[in-house]
Amino acid sequence: MKRIPDDILRKRVFSILQKAGANDRHAEIVTDCLIETDAYGVHTHGLNVLSAHIERIERGGYALDEEPEITKETAAFAVVDGKKTIGPVSAVFCMNKAVEHAKKDGIYTVLCNNSIPFGAAFYYSLMAAQNNMIGICMCNTPPAMAAWNGRDKILGTNPFSIGIPGKKNGPILLDMATSIVARSKIIEAKDKNEKIPYGWALDETGHPTTDPIEAIRGTVLPMAEYKGYGIAMVIDIISGLLSGAAYLNDVNKFYSKDDSSMNVGAFFSVLNPAVIFSDEFFGKIDDYIERIHDSGGDIMPAVPGENRIKRKLESVRYGIEIEDETEEAIKKLMEKYGIEIK
Repeated sequence: MKRIPDDILRKRVFSILQKAGANDRHAEIVTDCLIETDAYGVHTHGLNVLSAHIERIERGGYALDEEPEITKETAAFAVVDGKKTIGPVSAVFCMNKAVEHAKKDGIYTVLCNNSIPFGAAFYYSLMAAQNNMIGICMCNTPPAMAAWNGRDKILGTNPFSIGIPGKKNGPILLDMATSIVARSKIIEAKDKNEKIPYGWALDETGHPTTDPIEAIRGTVLPMAEYKGYGIAMVIDIISGLLSGAAYLNDVNKFYSKDDSSMNVGAFFSVLNPAVIFSDEFFGKIDDYIERIHDSGGDIMPAVPGENRIKRKLESVRYGIEIEDETEEAIKKLMEKYGIEIK
C-alpha cells in the first residue's frame, strides 16, 4: 500500500478518462466517485476498477455522447433512462434530482433503468447525508447468487446503502451487499491466490468451496441465509422490474460479448428530516449515536460507517491509500495515453 495526495490522483485519473474519450464533466464525476471510494477505504470498488472502465470505453461499451434522460416525472418520483452512460454519471444525476426535490418537498424518489453498475452504493447515500438528508440507494446486478436452496445463478448481490446525518456525530452510513460477501472479495482472493472462507460460496455442482475460481464459476451465498435471499429479491423487484430495467438473470454482464446495455436498475430516495420532523432530528441522531457508544462498557460499539469515516479523515491528512497493483495499473494507462507521470 502507498499513500498518494488527493490532488495528484485526481489529475492522473481525470486525464486518463479524458484521453480515453469521456467528456470533462463525466470524467470529473467518475474520478470523484472512484477516488472518494478509496478515500473511505473501500478499495474493491475504487481505483481498482478504473482499468475495467477504460477497457469498456475503448471497446464501445459506454454511450459517451449520451446524457441520462427523465422519461417520467411526477411530484413524488421520476424515472430516468441512464442511456448506457458510465455508471456513476447516471447515478449522480438521479441522486442530485432526488436531493433537489426533497429539499422542498420532504421526500422524493428516482428510479433508473438502462444503466451500468455505479460502484460503491455509499457514495450516493452520502451525497444526501452531506445535504442534511437521509439517502437510500440500491440496485440490482448481474446474476451471481442462487435462490435459497437453489443452485443456479439467478440473483445479483444487489447492494443497498442508507446515509443518515447527525449534527455533530455521524453520518450513520450503512452499505452492504445482500450476499454473505461482496463478489469483488472473491475476485480479490483469486487475484492474490488465496483461499476464501468456508461458507462464502458454492461450486458449479452446488457444493461448498474455498477455491475462489470454483466460487466464481459457481455462486456466492446470501447473507443470513434465506433472509439475505429475500432482501436481494425485493431489491431486484424494486430497482429492476419496477424501474423498467432487467431483472433476475436477464441483467447483462459487464463483459458481455456484444457490449449491449447491462440494463441495470437502480433506486434512489431522499428524505428531508427538517421537513418531515424538524431540525431537532439531527441532535437526536447525535444522542442516538452516543447512546450506542455508551452501551458497550469497556468496548465502544461503532455505528455503521464509523470506520470508513475514520479512513476518510486519514486520507485527507496523510493521502489516499492505494494498493501497489492499482498504482501500477494507473501508471500503465498514463503511459499508454502519453500522460506525463508527475
